[in-house]
Amino acid sequence: MRTYFSIGMVLLISACGGNVKQDLVCNEGSSIKAWHQLGYDTAVQGKNIRTFDALKARCSTVMSREIRTAFIDGYTQGALDFCTYEKGYALGFDNFDMPSVCPYEIRAEFLKGYKDGNLAYDDKIKRFEKAQDDFTESSERAKRFNDSHGSSDRPNQ
Repeated sequence: MRTYFSIGMVLLISACGGNVKQDLVCNEGSSIKAWHQLGYDTAVQGKNIRTFDALKARCSTVMSREIRTAFIDGYTQGALDFCTYEKGYALGFDNFDMPSVCPYEIRAEFLKGYKDGNLAYDDKIKRFEKAQDDFTESSERAKRFNDSHGSSDRPNQ
């Protein structure tokens, strides 16, 4: 399964990229370890694998096979750490958009967590709205009661 995942990552690398905000020194001296870490960080931040294409364009140099491999390996490890039920639940509960980090082979638990978290978020919002409605209704009843029994603001004479 990991082999299919790695092959899928290589295929995705060739797609077009998005915006990148990492400050990366684009020179031959960039370490393989730094590219591996950048790949890992990209995945655990919920960013798409196509981020590599944006980095490649930004560096405007030919990336070596070792750099690309290091980034993909780091991204693969980050995706495995990111694509968990717990992370999916947290993102769903906080009502974040679902990121496109998780490949099909490992998406099931993440997706289940995201859906469960999103249901919990919806329930939280419904309970908040009900409490708000109850408060408004209670305030209106108190106002009607005060209006029908005379205002307590008038001095007694």
